[in-house]
Amino acid sequence: METPEAVSRYVAQYRSSLVLGGDWSLAEGPLKTLVMAAGPMSRREAHDLCAAVSTFLAGPCGWDRTAAPDFRGLLNERAIAQCAAGQGSGAGSGRVLAALRAAQRAAFGISVQRRPGTGRRHTSPIRKVGRVYDACAGLSVATFALVLEGATGRVVTESRLRGLVASLLATVSTQDAGTVVLEPTVLAAYLQAVDTDLSEELVQTRATSKTKPKPKRPSERQAQARLKADRAAHRRATQGATLADDPSADDLLPQVREAISRYRPQDLDDEQWEPLRSLVQRLVVGYKPPSEVSARNAATIVVAFLVWVWSLPERKNPAMPPTAEELLRSPLHEAYVQRTLSDGTPAASAATERSVLRRCLRSLEADPLHHVVRHTPVAAPYSPEECAAYAELALAQPTDVKTRNACYLIGLTLGAGLSPEDLRSIRLCDLCERTGSDGLPYLEVSVRGRSPRTVPVRTQYEPLVRRAMALSEGMDPEALVIGRKADRHNATDAVRRQFVTASGTVDVDARRLRTTWLFAVMNTAVPLPTVLRLAGLRSARTLVDLLPLCPAPSELEVRGALAAVRTVEDASLPEAGR
Repeated sequence: METPEAVSRYVAQYRSSLVLGGDWSLAEGPLKTLVMAAGPMSRREAHDLCAAVSTFLAGPCGWDRTAAPDFRGLLNERAIAQCAAGQGSGAGSGRVLAALRAAQRAAFGISVQRRPGTGRRHTSPIRKVGRVYDACAGLSVATFALVLEGATGRVVTESRLRGLVASLLATVSTQDAGTVVLEPTVLAAYLQAVDTDLSEELVQTRATSKTKPKPKRPSERQAQARLKADRAAHRRATQGATLADDPSADDLLPQVREAISRYRPQDLDDEQWEPLRSLVQRLVVGYKPPSEVSARNAATIVVAFLVWVWSLPERKNPAMPPTAEELLRSPLHEAYVQRTLSDGTPAASAATERSVLRRCLRSLEADPLHHVVRHTPVAAPYSPEECAAYAELALAQPTDVKTRNACYLIGLTLGAGLSPEDLRSIRLCDLCERTGSDGLPYLEVSVRGRSPRTVPVRTQYEPLVRRAMALSEGMDPEALVIGRKADRHNATDAVRRQFVTASGTVDVDARRLRTTWLFAVMNTAVPLPTVLRLAGLRSARTLVDLLPLCPAPSELEVRGALAAVRTVEDASLPEAGR
């Protein structure tokens, strides 16, 4: 696929804020070449790649800074994991980890197979979940979740809702691309939705965004530790990883050890199997399978991988079987996974193969480092009192420009759930007035970008948007509602940091404003698929994060829904553990 012109332009103009001076002069060309080789198809992908590689080079990566960086040597598994670990364990480190692995593939010339949606898991709902939803289709998301927990006796998780969400998103009624058709009763409930309160103790258990402290000059001890880490990384980049001793199988269950020793692939003859057997057993023992089935499955994946490596014509000794040292030198497992994808393997199966091979190959290293990315729940929504204060503050800004920007920011985030990314591309012509079935007008905003959709503005925040529109009269309809450049990375940063108060300025978190909108809609009689489409969500993860903060719904409504579930439930069908 050809890289879009806007992406190429962004990469060409990129300048790192972490790698400076002479270091940037050495790294700029190789970094931009590497990013373009990774094939970013959007400005966001290009930004993530550039930022991740810059962060990598600015840390103790092993680059001696006397010549251009050699990314084939620098981007090894340990160095990538170490850089990602330095970003914490949340979503930010996950983006860095994914971007650096994409850069690693590009450095080794491994092309990526882009097949959106291939092999998607859970494309149909769990039977019990589907039956409960059928009885609660017209209720709020919060009420449906409580009924689901009562009917199944299990906590609602994103994975249990995954199949239901996939099937609902495929059947949501639309007119044009992204335009969700709202039933009159649903539209009325949505427009009248108000900010929902929650108990103070629950708010205190959910982390909120904090201002990052200004970086301090490192101490002498920190500088020495950084220098030591840089030397170790340089030694690893130039000499390669150190091979570990053979792993011990003593920690495995006896039946697992026996399964590994007795494993024999049926599609290989003795002449092919014997040279591979010891390496296969070593890798599977290093995988530490918990059961016999897991051991056999891992061995099957490892054998197929090693046979493929053996068949590569560009190897130094094609006639010789693969060795552990050879597997440590380059990310052959990534090339293998991309080959299986090109052969038609479902993406879910390829992901399993990649995970197994990474774990097996990590056991070959004498000093492995594994970084685990953990999910960080979204910050708690703002209270109704805080939202009212922000709305009042937006209308009281000292200049028309500040008032217009503040009203658009508060009105479109709290009123229509727009994210900072959505606000980058919203133009004046994307705001229009509609008339409901009751004859009353309401505002609607058309969202562009990765999640195109149309979203009505809640009545509670309509005055803010109308005030901003009045201050925008005479401007070009194609003008952006906030800012002047559509390609800037963050449209809301300048606005949210410049809310003027009597005592100075206040920093408003645009993402928490959107979360507050979502929280209000979740507790209103708006069906789950409509909430997902209006919010531009592809999964229920954010909804599940917010469920513990939801106030208790009407007890009468919950009892009625549980009675409806028992009526439609087919008790003769076993759940098979689901």
